[in-house]
Amino acid sequence: MTTSSLVHQLYELLLNHCTLPENGRDIFRAKINHILVSTTLNASEDIDTVWRKTWDKIFYQNARAANASDHIDRLNELPAHPLAQFNNIPSDASFLKGLKHYTVKHKRLIELGHAWPSIYDLHASAARTISESLAHHSAEQIVDLARTTIGAPGYRERGAPLSLCSAIENLDGFAATTAFHICADLGYPVYKPDRWVVRFAATDPATKAALQSELPTGKSIKDITQAYLNRHPRLVMIALDHLTSAFTGQPQPADIVDLDIGFRRHRFVDLMVVKFGMMPERQFGLAVSPLTLLQENAALAARYPALHQIAATMHSS
Repeated sequence: MTTSSLVHQLYELLLNHCTLPENGRDIFRAKINHILVSTTLNASEDIDTVWRKTWDKIFYQNARAANASDHIDRLNELPAHPLAQFNNIPSDASFLKGLKHYTVKHKRLIELGHAWPSIYDLHASAARTISESLAHHSAEQIVDLARTTIGAPGYRERGAPLSLCSAIENLDGFAATTAFHICADLGYPVYKPDRWVVRFAATDPATKAALQSELPTGKSIKDITQAYLNRHPRLVMIALDHLTSAFTGQPQPADIVDLDIGFRRHRFVDLMVVKFGMMPERQFGLAVSPLTLLQENAALAARYPALHQIAATMHSS
């Protein structure tokens, strides 16, 4: 029998039924644990360590995740990494060939590198402030404080000074989505706007009511477009916070690192929901999308009726 939390069910489905037949389960667990550990908020990391967590986000702009990840893996295998130092990025863009719009990505990498010292300072200050609060409160208690501290869109106070998020968004070719991607990998509880995440979470009546209360009169959740969500990213935060709350009420999955550290629990929930609708990914040991699997496998559809209903809704939209 499956657990009642949708996130627990998602993890079980992904691990036991969507992974590669030989060593997919081990790859999946190892990859999830690596992400959770490497993206734990850490106020003591130096500027170069934080840069190494950040430069690859540009590769995912307007690109398939699997293609971007493959190119990143190839760069990481080079004996002399071209992006090892934020202040010494090669002027020749040829090392990015194979990526969509690689010359544009090259210009953005250079701009990010130039701005990196000031962005790092904003991160270090925010991380210290939030870490001090985490020492006395749970992640769930200060999640909105963390978002306000980094100036996340939807939580940014009027007249507030330059923040981590706004400093990233101010770069040419950057936007809230990339800022969220960078901040998530630095350990903050924010997520890229994704309308399927909202639709997934809205299957829970309480979450649906909370989301609906944020919408103007006459607009329903099914009317939300990606463009609207990009302008109102707070909806994604609300959706995933509700899923995280339900997930927190039950023991965490076995073989997963301690989720009570930093905002790991929020990141785990985000990872599971995002993987629900994505294509197979070798880097995660995934051979089939759970969205596809639930449409094609009647036995699994019966075992996970709530997830199957969500899959059917997403498939028909």
